[in-house]
Amino acid sequence: MDKPRVAIVLDYSLGLDQWRERAAAGDALDATPYGLDAAADRFALVWARSHDETDLARRMRGRLARWLGCDVVHAWRNRRLIISADAVWTDTERQHLAVALLQRLRPRSRRVPVVAQSVWLWDEWPAYGQVRRAWVRWLLGAHAVEVCHSPGNVEASQREVPGRRVRFLRFGTSIPPHGERVDPVDVLSVGNDRCRDWQTLADALAQLPGVSARIVSSAPPARRVEWPDGVVVGAAPTRADLAALYRGARAIVVVSRANPYASGITAAIEALDAGKPLVVTDTGGIGAYVEGAADLVPPGDSAALGAAIKDALDGGGVTPEPGARAERGLTARDYVDRYAGLTGQLLAGSRKTLRERIEGRH
Repeated sequence: MDKPRVAIVLDYSLGLDQWRERAAAGDALDATPYGLDAAADRFALVWARSHDETDLARRMRGRLARWLGCDVVHAWRNRRLIISADAVWTDTERQHLAVALLQRLRPRSRRVPVVAQSVWLWDEWPAYGQVRRAWVRWLLGAHAVEVCHSPGNVEASQREVPGRRVRFLRFGTSIPPHGERVDPVDVLSVGNDRCRDWQTLADALAQLPGVSARIVSSAPPARRVEWPDGVVVGAAPTRADLAALYRGARAIVVVSRANPYASGITAAIEALDAGKPLVVTDTGGIGAYVEGAADLVPPGDSAALGAAIKDALDGGGVTPEPGARAERGLTARDYVDRYAGLTGQLLAGSRKTLRERIEGRH
């Protein structure tokens, strides 16, 4: 029996060709984005293509995506791949809302089940006007299931657009391989996420004279902060270099502003395997990932953050147990298995198989 066909529609920047270039340069750990190729034993995976385009086409696609809230052009270019699949996987609302628009143009009986993964949608929702909210509600109604990485996002989704199937699906990630040790640093903080609260971390470190810190970020907000002496800011050249920084740190800090979407989960998951005291801002449902393995501090509270960092450096912090990432089901394979399991449930309940849909066209 043929495997069910799953179309993977990720961001334009995550095309397989671009990803392979990143992997060859040492900037990616997995053979495919998020390690989704691990599901190849259960599904026939087909990947959306990131088509070549001129600078003008790229700018126009971006403007339309900002206006609509989703990358319709990227989805339209891959429409044949999408409609011929048994199921569709997406990585953010930028993709799944575009796929939903394609679905809305087809009869309900011919729609493909979509695992619609939302990341920033519910963080941005309060700023939406009534027209944008109505548009998104209409699109969301086309999906078989929406998944979120944060329990808070699940609650917001069910509250704002009730009557749909919404699930909390924990993220998981690969970790950098063990690298060579580097000069030790007291505090390591990693991330490019837009909700990182670098100012609060800087204020906390200012309370700890003599404490050295390395901020691994290429995000402009990290460079705009006035850091105290002993803090170095800059991206790690490769994933192996990042692994070396994790091994050389005395404590690891993940600090975010208040948000509902579990900002910092990738860095927090990586830190679980570092075997170092971990301090994390308690926001966005991140406790569902690290509770009991990290000191959780309130967002925006530099005094509490500084006290937790000092405690960690003095030997009184919370250090994850060896193997905590795997024990908590937070590996990349765990994440893919959850995606695959949910997809299997959707396909088991689907009324039409791919063959039936194809035959129905003739």
